[in-house]
Amino acid sequence: MVYATLKDEVLADLGYSNEMITVQTEQRVASILNRGKDYINNVAGKPVDFESDLLARQLVIAYCRYANSHCENLFSENYRGDLLELNCKYAGDTDGEDE
Repeated sequence: MVYATLKDEVLADLGYSNEMITVQTEQRVASILNRGKDYINNVAGKPVDFESDLLARQLVIAYCRYANSHCENLFSENYRGDLLELNCKYAGDTDGEDE
């Protein structure tokens, strides 16, 4: 299924249908998503394009799933390999920047 936004995809992944989404739910999920993006960007060492980088997108959705269940502390342990892959992917990607 194609979603209009990453937030819509997260809401669907968390099991919310359009009829179930309240303003409070939308705000809470947006806050979780922002924390997830910050976390993934920190792991990558630079801003990530969550629209084009499927690994980063999958990781931020998984982070949101864990955060929604109040288990963020388990995310880094359970996704250690994927987070390392993301970190390595961006460690060598300087996008033409001088070091």
